[in-house]
Amino acid sequence: MNLPTEYTYTSNSLEMTYPIVKQTEPYTDVCAQQNLCNFTMPTTSGIGIGLIEIAIYLWVGFMLRYGFRSLKKINIISYFWLLMTVLTGIWEFAFITQYKEVHNYAETLVQNDTHVWGTRYDLSYVNPWKLSRIFYAEYGAHADREYIALDNHWSRVIEGSHAVLCGLFAMLALYFKSHRKNKLFVISATVAMSTQLMNSILYMAQYFYQMRDPNNVNYPSAGFPAGFALWERAFMYVNVFWTLMPLYVIVMEYVLYGKECLCCHIRKRRQSWKYNVIGGYIKPNVNYLHPISPHRWRPF
Repeated sequence: MNLPTEYTYTSNSLEMTYPIVKQTEPYTDVCAQQNLCNFTMPTTSGIGIGLIEIAIYLWVGFMLRYGFRSLKKINIISYFWLLMTVLTGIWEFAFITQYKEVHNYAETLVQNDTHVWGTRYDLSYVNPWKLSRIFYAEYGAHADREYIALDNHWSRVIEGSHAVLCGLFAMLALYFKSHRKNKLFVISATVAMSTQLMNSILYMAQYFYQMRDPNNVNYPSAGFPAGFALWERAFMYVNVFWTLMPLYVIVMEYVLYGKECLCCHIRKRRQSWKYNVIGGYIKPNVNYLHPISPHRWRPF
């Protein structure tokens, strides 16, 4: 597709729309730039940092699941997605509170045409607070440039609402389930997943609208191409999980909750029948029983 040259992304055109803090120093590794590296601390690529974070997340999830037996009653995929929603809420809170640092590093990635995946960081970046800074910068530089806008609060509204309505209620859902409060668990999980689904739909709809607006920084250009099916902005595909997974959790948890209620109902019926038989009360015709008889059979 031939793209108009007047909309080609450059640092100056971005600055006209969204003010940018200029980087006067040449690009260096983040660890060296911020003097955060300890020479004795091993380093790894951004991909390695992400994999270690996921490994720790899975380890903590399994420890909690074995520590609280009631959590095992949650479908394992639903359980880990609720836990991921809690972790995402922490990342989002960190993103909002250190937004300027995210903006500055994202601009460095844009100017040098580099990615977090290949840059080396020390292992302290496994800390969700630091991890949020570098990966949100990658997302803002190479997926959604509204995320590096200093005078546009759209991205912070999306992330902040998700942190409160999804992350907080997902944490409450896990808490209630660990204390065997099933009804409160279902209510909290439904609120968390429903708002997450709606949040993702609104965000993606707005993003596709921005791609059709020539005056928007997300408009495809030579400097910021989209490619076929957003292939040039592959990090956008992470939103598929935040769209499909909440729907999966809602369906699965309602199915499991319905089965649990049905089993509980059947168990009560059996207990009631055993009581009537052991007490010597065979199911009679209800029409011939005295309404206040203490031995009358109660339908279950």
